[in-house]
Amino acid sequence: MKQALVLIVQLFFLFSIYPTKAQSSFSFSDGSDKRVFSFESVNNLIIVPVKINGVTFSFILDFGVNRTILFNNDLISELQLKNKTSISLRGFSNSESIKAYKVEATLFEVDRLKSFKHEILLLEDGNLSFSQRMGTQIDGILGATLFKNFKITINYNTERLRIERSQEKTTSCRKCSILPIRFRNSKSLVRASITQEDGKRVEGDFLIDSGSSDALWLFDQHDEIEKPTSFFPDFLGIGINGDVFGDRSKINAFRLGSFTLNQVKAAFPDSLGSYKVLVDSKRIGSIGGELLKRFKVTFDYPNKQVVLKKTSKTFDRFYYNLSGIELQYKGESLVKEKVSSFQSRDIPENESHNRGIKIYLSQLYRLRFRPIIEIANLRVNSPAALAGLKEGDVITSVNGKRVGDIDLQEIMHQFQKKPGAKIKLGILRAGVRLNYKFVLKALL
Repeated sequence: MKQALVLIVQLFFLFSIYPTKAQSSFSFSDGSDKRVFSFESVNNLIIVPVKINGVTFSFILDFGVNRTILFNNDLISELQLKNKTSISLRGFSNSESIKAYKVEATLFEVDRLKSFKHEILLLEDGNLSFSQRMGTQIDGILGATLFKNFKITINYNTERLRIERSQEKTTSCRKCSILPIRFRNSKSLVRASITQEDGKRVEGDFLIDSGSSDALWLFDQHDEIEKPTSFFPDFLGIGINGDVFGDRSKINAFRLGSFTLNQVKAAFPDSLGSYKVLVDSKRIGSIGGELLKRFKVTFDYPNKQVVLKKTSKTFDRFYYNLSGIELQYKGESLVKEKVSSFQSRDIPENESHNRGIKIYLSQLYRLRFRPIIEIANLRVNSPAALAGLKEGDVITSVNGKRVGDIDLQEIMHQFQKKPGAKIKLGILRAGVRLNYKFVLKALL
């Protein structure tokens, strides 16, 4: 399970082969060559605000996707999108392909970057549960069309994004590793290696996939990849055409440029019947947000390189969610809360020998919207399941803090503590308030 939220939003896409036209390039509206702005980091993913024909949306920034994807919702009718052409999309799940439309936005904006006549893939099915599972609104995915003419530097620690138009190639960098990028279908791949359980080192290409909140995906359908003997089955995430399942484990080491990370979390997706179609023979896996966020990352598409700079978090240990709980956001409820009010009044001299102030404590109430955070899935024999928690339970408090005072990410952070940490949950089940306790337990 993933850092910060148990569900891993895996966004691996392969588009059915169809004729495409060149995407409209982005340019700075103010004539500058560089822009720095903030992004929101949610579950190891990068969320940026975009405007389509003047309407604001929230998009995942995904280096593993070669197009702009928009999920259908109530605001689409306001956009007046042009030139609808029906196409089909395929992904890693076993479901059938889904219908989408190739449309054109008159104006597409990311901060002060603008693209005119921007091509978008509009998914017909708008019921994707990315927003529900992440606890924040997600309207689409912004892919490589933004990156191809720029250097983009992501600082996960400060949640700042720098985009610049520069032809200068990085040749040296203190505490850095510079890796060449290979492109396939406009997607960026780098060379890296893993050390397996038997000590064998396997080298191959890895997709740089900032749209995955996992650390690594490995394809044991590849002839040289061997799944470790210690693993556990799990739900890996949501794709555009269905859920993805597989196994989770840890590999001995992962070598990326000059950096070697030990005991790295890895997921092994199941049932890739179309593996040879979806993945070329040189590719053995994907690098996701949980690993990328350990570095300050510069993607330099014009010079076909990526620069990884060491940070204080580069060599932190990798932990799975130790509780076994997968949560999802289910809207909001209006609750009545008790608050205390202190009032005072002067005491006249005729009521007391000493004039003073008398304090009164009265109880007042207020109405407040609080998020509904529900247990979506429980891992079998996990600490939470053994304690008696059930799917559908609504979390009301975590270690004494009420839901609403802490958000979905903070709740899941509690489940990422070291083995042995104690968790106290208040829950609501069929209108009855209950309390549960359990201790986090290491998985591997």
